[in-house]
Amino acid sequence: PPAPCRRTGQLRLQSVQNLCYRWEHRNRRHLPPHPVTPGERIMADTPQLLRQWSMLKMFSTHRHGLGVAELARHQSVSEKTIRRDLQVLKQLGFPLEERTGEFGKKTWHALDLPGIPGLNFNLTEVMSLYLARRFLEPLIGTQFWDGAFSAFNKIRATFSPVMLAYFEKLAGVLYQSFEPISDYSQHSESIDSLLRALEDRQVVILTYRSQRVSEAISYDVHPYGMVLHKRAFYLVAYAPNHGEIRHYKIDRVEHVEVTTFQFPRPAGFNLEDHFAGSFGVFHGDGALEVVRIWFSPHVARYVAEKRWHPTQTTTRNRDGSLTVEFRLNSTEELKRWLLTFGPQAIVLAPASLRNEIAAELQQTLAAYEKVASSQLSVVR
Repeated sequence: PPAPCRRTGQLRLQSVQNLCYRWEHRNRRHLPPHPVTPGERIMADTPQLLRQWSMLKMFSTHRHGLGVAELARHQSVSEKTIRRDLQVLKQLGFPLEERTGEFGKKTWHALDLPGIPGLNFNLTEVMSLYLARRFLEPLIGTQFWDGAFSAFNKIRATFSPVMLAYFEKLAGVLYQSFEPISDYSQHSESIDSLLRALEDRQVVILTYRSQRVSEAISYDVHPYGMVLHKRAFYLVAYAPNHGEIRHYKIDRVEHVEVTTFQFPRPAGFNLEDHFAGSFGVFHGDGALEVVRIWFSPHVARYVAEKRWHPTQTTTRNRDGSLTVEFRLNSTEELKRWLLTFGPQAIVLAPASLRNEIAAELQQTLAAYEKVASSQLSVVR
């Protein structure tokens, strides 16, 4: 293909991007193969869950019904796709029916959507759901939060002022310590677009400002999934320009454009396997490596109280210390975690990680000594 087509994300010219996409679409057989492992086949289409969820939300606010053409226009898909979605929802048991009105106009209606028959909660269940609302705060600004917030408001409306005051007082007993949280209210449209692209497997033009650059750059990416890590959302996507899967923090996404072009996702790909060798959200491409760490008796109990990684194995030593092993292909976040323990944690293997941490500690010490000496000179 012509060179500009492989650098579409950097040219920022929509006309060029569209021409390149058309060229690639017509000449797929000439392009380098998509990174699918041998023997894999492309996954068959599955029900488009997020689009169907959006349709159900529309039904709940349009009590006079919705036509297939209107649904197709709102979801940016064909009427055939909408009809297939409606049949899937009916088969799943959602109370939907098609009605014929004046002049033969056909519309679809939700028959009892605001409340699900037979779903009764006792006082303890209602109270628990209401008190647990704060744990969903990382979802604020997403369509997941919209539904949860509406449900919480309905629960709140059933309480008398006295009961509500009691529940709020009880909520004060269950305190959640403050953690940094992202505000996704300004990214709700981008998140909705990405979720739609995820389900329909559509190529996305992502305008992204990484931490290392001062200006945003546009990339064409194939979205594979989204991850919530430490109260922040990340997009996991294959980047054709780089030939690898990359992670994009939603906070740094400036614009999302969903194209009409679809991409093949490797069969068997799932996020759990993708992050199996990560100690967080950083992903390594190398083989899994055994990381062995010694924790002193002073922090042994704290470390033993949690399972920090699925591959974790823990050995208790006679002196009260712990030896913990992980199997990882990325140690960047593990290194940051270990530094919080100071001298109470020592890497036994691999030696390369131990040397990295030692060098970083030496740099930290030098920085502190430099500041301390400069302050002393000012005092003198």
